[in-house]
Amino acid sequence: MKKILMFVILVLCNTNLFSQNGVLSPEFNNECDNIIYTPKSIPSSLLVFLSGVKHPVFIYKGKDEYNRTIISAMKQYVKNLGFTAIIDNVEDIDLTGNICDYTYIGLSWDPSTIERNSIDIILEFESRCLNQTYTLMITKSKSADGGIYDNTYNYFYNAFFQMNKNQRGSYNINNRIKLNEKKTCWTEQKIKTDIDSKGCDKIEGVYEEVSSSNDEAKYKVAVKKILNTYYLIYLSGANNFGNWKEGEIKATLEPTSTTLFYKANWIMADKSENKNSYITFENGLFNLLLEGDKSVYVKMYPINNDSQIGNQEKSSGTGFALTSNGYIVTNYHVTNGATTIKVRGVNGDFSKSYIARVIVEDKINDLSIIKIDDQSFKTLGIVPYLIPNKSLEVGNSVFVLGYPLRSTMGDEIKLTNGIISSRSGYQGDITSYQISAPIQPGNSGGPLLDDQGNVVGVINAKHTGAENVSYAIKITYLINLIDMVSPKIKLQSVSLLNTKPLTEQVKILKNFTYIIEIN
Repeated sequence: MKKILMFVILVLCNTNLFSQNGVLSPEFNNECDNIIYTPKSIPSSLLVFLSGVKHPVFIYKGKDEYNRTIISAMKQYVKNLGFTAIIDNVEDIDLTGNICDYTYIGLSWDPSTIERNSIDIILEFESRCLNQTYTLMITKSKSADGGIYDNTYNYFYNAFFQMNKNQRGSYNINNRIKLNEKKTCWTEQKIKTDIDSKGCDKIEGVYEEVSSSNDEAKYKVAVKKILNTYYLIYLSGANNFGNWKEGEIKATLEPTSTTLFYKANWIMADKSENKNSYITFENGLFNLLLEGDKSVYVKMYPINNDSQIGNQEKSSGTGFALTSNGYIVTNYHVTNGATTIKVRGVNGDFSKSYIARVIVEDKINDLSIIKIDDQSFKTLGIVPYLIPNKSLEVGNSVFVLGYPLRSTMGDEIKLTNGIISSRSGYQGDITSYQISAPIQPGNSGGPLLDDQGNVVGVINAKHTGAENVSYAIKITYLINLIDMVSPKIKLQSVSLLNTKPLTEQVKILKNFTYIIEIN
C-alpha cells in the first residue's frame, strides 16, 4: 500500500461467535450475524495438490551450462506431469483470481556430491496459500547410470521421472486448496436494508477504500456490530477475488482506552491473520494502520441525509487561493471521487457557490489543485500572501485557518494557532510537519501560515490518539505540484500581509480561504 495520511473530514454516518455447525445462537438479532468457520483444506498427497494447481512458478535460475541442463530437464519433467507452461519470473505472477492456483517450484542440489560420483537432487513444490512444502529427493550414482556428462539431459530427466513416475493429469478445480473462511450471510444489499429498517450507530455502515494505485486492491467492507463486538465484513474489491466471498469477516475490532481507536485482528489477502493493526474512526471514514502503512476508507452508506445516524457533517473541506483567476489548493482526499466540487466564500460571500474542477492532483502527498469553472465567476482578487519555498524550524509560530465542524460551529472562518512541534509527521514522515495548532474535521486543505502571513503548509491530518497533534504537508510538495500545471501558474511575488498584525491579516485572509463542498 502507498502511504495515505489519516484524513479527518468527509461524511459520517468479546463473545466467541464462530460456530462449526452454523447453529444460530438465541442472542443473535439476525441470522446473518451467525459466523461460520470453515478451516482450509489439506491435500492428501503431492499429486492431489498438484492437480489443484494451474501455474507452476520456477524460483531458481542457473548461471552456467551445467545448471541450465539440469533446469531444462526439470522443466520438461514438470510439463510431463501435466502442466502446460512454467512461469520463470516471480514478477510475472498475476495473483488476481485465486492465489491457490500457483505453486512455487524450487530446485537444488549439492555440487560436492558430483565429485563423489553421485548427485543429490531436491525438488520442492511450495503452495502459495498453504504453509506446506512437498519435497522430492533422489540420490544417483555416476557409476551405476553412466557418465553424467555423456548424456546429461536424459540422465537428469530420467532421474526426475524416477522420483515420481505418476503424472499429475489435467487441472481439477475440486482439488484446489480452499483457504479458511469466517463467513456470514451478510451482503451489501442486506446490510443497507438492515440499516434502513433498524438504523445503526455512528460507525456502522458501508465503507470503500481510497486506493492509491490501479494495481492495488480496493476493498469495500461493512462495519457491523454483533453481540457488542465490531466486525469488518468483506463485500468486494479483493485482487484475489477467487479466495474471498461476500460476507466473510475481514477484521475483528478490539476496543482500547481511546475513544474510536481499535486494535484490529486484520485478515490478510491470503487469509493469514495480522494482529498488529489498528483502526481509528473519524466523521465519515476510518483509518487503517497496517504493517507501517496507512490507508483510508470512506463511508458510502448510509448517505448524509439518512436519519439513522442523526446530524452529520456535510462533506466538505477547506481550500485557499493560488491566483486571482480561480486556482485553489485543497487536499486530494477532499476532492477524490467527487461528482461535483463547489467553492463557497469567494470574496467573503457564502451565499454564492461556484463550480470547480480538478486540474492536477497528488495522491501520495494528498494535494489537489482545482480551478473555478463557472460562467458567473470573475476573479478571486489579488492574492495577498506569498508561498515561499522554505523550511520551518521547531518552535516557529504558525496558525491555521479553516471551516471545521460547520454543522455545529457555523460557516465563519476559524483560527487556531501553535508552533512547529516537529519537522516530521506521523511515524517520522518527512513530507509533513507536526504542529500543535488544534484542527477538526473540515480543516483539511486549509492553509498553514507563519507569523508573516506566508503560506508554509497545507493542513491534512490529525492524530486521534493525542492532544493537539496535527499534521501539515510541507510547502515544497505543493510547489512541485504547481510546477506541473499548464499553462504555468504565476504566484504572488509581493506580500500584502507581512507588516500587519494578526487581526488584520485574518480580515484579509478570510476572503481567500474557502469552503470546498463535495457531492
